Parts: sequence; C-alpha cells; structure tokens
Amino acid sequence: MENIKGNIIVTELEAEELVEHIGEIQMLLTS
Repeated sequence: MENIKGNIIVTELEAEELVEHIGEIQMLLTS
C-alpha cells in the first residue's frame, strides 16, 4: 500500500509539470 501511495504522489507531481508545459505550449501557439 505504501508503494501505491508513493506512486500516486509522483503522478500528481508529474501532472502539475504537464499542466505547466501545456500552458507554455499554449502561450507559444497563441503568440
């Protein structure tokens, strides 16, 4: 169970990074 919780935390951090990258891409596309 601890490993699963650890993986969930990692995926949340990765999701935040993806959101930031998507935001940057949208900025480039709209500019």
